[in-house]
Amino acid sequence: MRLILIALMFLVRTPFYIDMKPTEKDFSGCTAYFPVVGILLGILVSAVFYIVSLLGKDIASLIALTVYVYVALGFHLDGLADCVDGLASGTRGKDFVSIMKDSRVGTFSVISIFLASVFYIKLVSYVDYRVLFTFPIAGRYSMTIMAVLFRPARKEGLGYMFCNKAGIKEFIISTIITIAAGLFAMGVRFIFPAICAVIFALIFIRSISSRMGGINGDALGASLVLSEITYLLVSYAQAVIL
Repeated sequence: MRLILIALMFLVRTPFYIDMKPTEKDFSGCTAYFPVVGILLGILVSAVFYIVSLLGKDIASLIALTVYVYVALGFHLDGLADCVDGLASGTRGKDFVSIMKDSRVGTFSVISIFLASVFYIKLVSYVDYRVLFTFPIAGRYSMTIMAVLFRPARKEGLGYMFCNKAGIKEFIISTIITIAAGLFAMGVRFIFPAICAVIFALIFIRSISSRMGGINGDALGASLVLSEITYLLVSYAQAVIL
């Protein structure tokens, strides 16, 4: 329960604060429970969409995602924007990190946020409630995978604290939680979109890691956004085709 609360404290906007004084080990350990945060957010998004669906699916999608971005702090989209700016610069190493840390908003970052928002809004309006419940789970599971597989680029920040000691234990726990929740909600139809989501995020983050010698919090946020969009897209395509 302690690790779940720590994950909640750093991944969502909570109405309460508990000074739990997390250790370095706690930060890495809480990555195992990122999918639990996804379950709670999935319930929230599904409920909001259902409540306002009488206004039309497009409006319901916009309102549900507004609530989602607010509760999830929105820093995942910021992470995607920073990563895209870095990639667009064509630099490596310290120069790449400097561009990602630059507070100025670049053209490519604006485009990436715009495109991600359009994908989110349209896809959420197309998919059913089971997909709405599971896409935040798939996204946060991808974050755990990235934290386990990639090493931090710098010895500072949330990226370092989450990635530094995350390992096989965190991978196994998060996988069990994710598969259990996904199969409960969608059955075997959960598996293929979830795999595609992780693979796409891996390809993107591998490119980031090769340029900056590891990953950071922005890269983790980018992996979440890209995996969620991929999951929504593949789930929609799967429903149309099959």
